[in-house]
Amino acid sequence: MGVEQEIGKLKEKLKIPGRDIVFTNHARMQILSRPTTEADVVKFLKEGSDCLRYAELQETAEDGEVYRANYELNKRHDLVIVFKILKAKLLIITAYRTSRKWQKLVLRKNP
Repeated sequence: MGVEQEIGKLKEKLKIPGRDIVFTNHARMQILSRPTTEADVVKFLKEGSDCLRYAELQETAEDGEVYRANYELNKRHDLVIVFKILKAKLLIITAYRTSRKWQKLVLRKNP
């Protein structure tokens, strides 16, 4: 499945109203250690469909699907959110802000 199709599929799944958003302890630690907040993560998940640059289905299980999504914060930084979509809630596994410059260096060293 192409990136555009995956992004469209994810946008549709995130539109379901009334779904609780729950953060794991690991996600809270990652958010505290980087310049972002839980409110930012929730805002991007609910309203940031225009900023969604990349989405990938990581795992499918009986209870839900795990996605990795990159949201564009600005020209230099992305917000990466890994979450599991369950029936009644959205479980945030991890969320962190990252530099695109750093990502390009990693890709260059590990093609």
